Amino acid sequence: MLGSSLGQTTVGLNVVGYYYSSNTTPQTIGYGAGYQTTGFPVTATAFGVAPQNWFNTAALPGTGSALPISTNFIFDGSLTAQISAPDAWESGIGEQVSGWNPETVPPGNDEVTWAYLDDGNAVGGAASVSVSGLAAMFPNGYVVQTIAAEANIATFDGVDITDGTLDTNVTYSTYYIANPINDGTDLGGTVGLSSPSLVYTGDTLNINCDPKTAGNRSTLAGFIITDMPVVSLSPIGTTNIPGSFLFLNASAIGIPPLSYQWQVNGTNLAGATASSYINANAQGTNSGDYTVVVTNLYGSTTSQVANVTILTSPAIGVDLPAAVTNYSTMNASFTVLAQGPPPLGYTWSKNGVVLSLTNAALVLTNLQASDAASYQVVVSNPAGSVTSGVVALTVLSSAPPYEGFDYATGDLAGQSGGIGWNGVWTQESSYNGDANVIPAITPWVGGVSELDMTGGSLLLAAQGNADYDDIRPLMTTLGGNGSGTVYLSFVSEITNTTWGGIELVQDGTTSLFLGSCWEGANWGWGGRAAPVATTSVSPFTYSLLVYRFDFTPTNTTIQLYVNPTSFSSEPASPSAIGTLLSPLTFDEMRIVTHGYLGTGAGPDGVMDEIRVGGSWAAVTPHALQTNETFSVQTLLGGVIADTKPVGTPHPGLSYNTTWSNSVTDGNSLARTGVEQFSAANRGQITVAPDNDFDSTNGTICFWMLYNIPGGGLPGSGAEAAILFDRRTTNGTIIGLNVSGGIEFQAAGGVNHFVGNAYLVDGNWHQVTISYDQSTNGLVALYVDGNLDTSQANTGVWSWPVTEEIELGRSHDPYWYIYDGAMDDFRMYNTILTPTEISAIATPSTSDSLEEPNAMEVRFDFDSGTYGFSIAWPFGTLQSSPTLGPNAVWTTLSNAVSPMPFLPTNPSTFFRLFGVP
Repeated sequence: MLGSSLGQTTVGLNVVGYYYSSNTTPQTIGYGAGYQTTGFPVTATAFGVAPQNWFNTAALPGTGSALPISTNFIFDGSLTAQISAPDAWESGIGEQVSGWNPETVPPGNDEVTWAYLDDGNAVGGAASVSVSGLAAMFPNGYVVQTIAAEANIATFDGVDITDGTLDTNVTYSTYYIANPINDGTDLGGTVGLSSPSLVYTGDTLNINCDPKTAGNRSTLAGFIITDMPVVSLSPIGTTNIPGSFLFLNASAIGIPPLSYQWQVNGTNLAGATASSYINANAQGTNSGDYTVVVTNLYGSTTSQVANVTILTSPAIGVDLPAAVTNYSTMNASFTVLAQGPPPLGYTWSKNGVVLSLTNAALVLTNLQASDAASYQVVVSNPAGSVTSGVVALTVLSSAPPYEGFDYATGDLAGQSGGIGWNGVWTQESSYNGDANVIPAITPWVGGVSELDMTGGSLLLAAQGNADYDDIRPLMTTLGGNGSGTVYLSFVSEITNTTWGGIELVQDGTTSLFLGSCWEGANWGWGGRAAPVATTSVSPFTYSLLVYRFDFTPTNTTIQLYVNPTSFSSEPASPSAIGTLLSPLTFDEMRIVTHGYLGTGAGPDGVMDEIRVGGSWAAVTPHALQTNETFSVQTLLGGVIADTKPVGTPHPGLSYNTTWSNSVTDGNSLARTGVEQFSAANRGQITVAPDNDFDSTNGTICFWMLYNIPGGGLPGSGAEAAILFDRRTTNGTIIGLNVSGGIEFQAAGGVNHFVGNAYLVDGNWHQVTISYDQSTNGLVALYVDGNLDTSQANTGVWSWPVTEEIELGRSHDPYWYIYDGAMDDFRMYNTILTPTEISAIATPSTSDSLEEPNAMEVRFDFDSGTYGFSIAWPFGTLQSSPTLGPNAVWTTLSNAVSPMPFLPTNPSTFFRLFGVP
């Protein structure tokens, strides 16, 4: 080393101050009693200075009889600091405990910036420190850097520094720190680092904050004096895509000249000898741990590590299944979970022949024998490509469950047609902006008219505000005489709860609406002077609906039967019943799309075998297809185990999610035991409501992996894909915003923000949200262990205590369905500290339980065979607690196959019905 043996020295002075003073240390009485009333000694490297080189003042008062401050402080054996200030105060930067409680902050920088010499919050106020004894300690001279801090947003007046010979005024560069927790006042604060000073040689150094001016603050949280290099602001890690611009910057002080050498994984980077490092075309080989070594005549120092990740070519985390079997006329879909930097392209092939489809999912509708083949996909991006496995699709020759009866032949007619739609509407040639007329249908004359659609399908138009089809001749004269009984029946499958229904119309004016437009998966009626009446219909299941209209000159009674147990006689009790308050007449029927009522996702459903007749038997000659296996099966899995170490377990129920033993991301990070959510399969996990989940302070966290599709989020929805939902008119959702960041919404507009981190890059990311539901309470978002953003509530919010927890899919169709992987979901009734969050977010320590006694639920997804599910191909499911003559069978009207059951459920027997 070329410098003097008396050189190579660094000292830092950290201001420690009261919050309020009651002339007791620590404060035990008066305003703020019990709060952390003194600042923090430095216990870890802060602003590049090791803790043993930091010296902490005595606790300086913030108010009381001891003001203004005027005191001497001896440190490092031979240095004396004379301190003068209107008072001392605290910034609150780094607070980890809410409210008036003993406070903590993370070790390091926040210990320096928590307290400072204050300007008294008065224009003209200022603090100063005079340090003597420097000549002997720094025979070669020294430089100075000052540190300012203040709660919330602030800018700082400069500092005048002089040793009696040289006089320099330095200015501040600033950055903002958002607190993980706030006490209702401090949400975070601004830190200022001054520019490096000139080189001083005097024995006494005077540091004089410029007097406070309006709009600025004049504070001093600490300062560093050194002759050797100190990296006071280390480079920050980043994740980039190949070919992107990589920029790393460090701020260092020390007696000039300073030389810089950037390293990656401990190896020097050729030519990287400036204070900033630039790579204008970063590639995957440039990933690694970056540091900068700063050297001068009196020593050298190495910055903290900045981890840089350059994403590489795609990798497949969850591959195609090896084989899939489905029935003729049904649908099949295949999806791979691929990771890698966007944009990702998908090239599908069938038996080796490339298809035109370029989406992440291959969806086949109305399966035919020709669809039976081997399918494969190549996923590519600018960095490379990867080929999936092969899925073999087998198509069984079978019709959907319900068959229609052909009166002309007396035979089952098959389900080859249907009034169906799937969100891609086709305008018919006869569309005129009003209606399409289906001609030549025999009108009802005391018997039955049938519209079976076996000769083709009726496609709905999608333009204008009146998107409907008119089946006028079918309904001519119905109800026109104001007396008698008419039955209307049809087979329906609802696959999207936003679709329309049926209008009964008289002379072009709606008389009654039958459908599910505003009633979700329910069918019933509304309009005229009638109160709305509905009954639930299971989505994704073929259902037979029969309406009965009893006409009188003064009113009309309506009864609705859903999946009646008998086709030969009318059941005693309908699913819904009501009386219109005025007579009903109509002469036409329209099938209405969603666009008729407003904007939103397109309708998605099917309707067939529409019959109108004068008797129950005339409109119910339906049977279930008998060449399919008509049985109930028991499958392993479907229940998510709660693996928290203590407390009452709260297992989850899995609906169409897929378990994987291991999923590896584009950075070769593998997580074992992973649950995969599919938008196409409407994947969801639910947890029953419990008061364990109703804490006013808490933490929600999980790992997630997601790739942004080329066409945006898949499926229908708006704004974000649901990760967590427990919200009605209160509560909150956590979603993956269409921008690629995490979105948080507390109901009622109390708190709403979208994070900054980009999470749809095909890599595993750990997400943590801590919350305080009180007025001005803070909600903080951490991504991969680092604070991403935080925001205070504008009012109090709470949980809807009777609402279940939903992962992956919301009960509200407004939101997209999540189409990615999730691991290690947790909820706590306490706010985790940044250190605890960092442990969960670090792959090597991510299984650390952290606050096990405060854990409400944990799904580690380490098993895919917990519990069991009931599966059935079609029909209506019933259950009974016993068998035999005393069995009481209950119809499970909302059941969707497969249906999971908790292992703790009582013994239950199941049966199917649907055959005449």
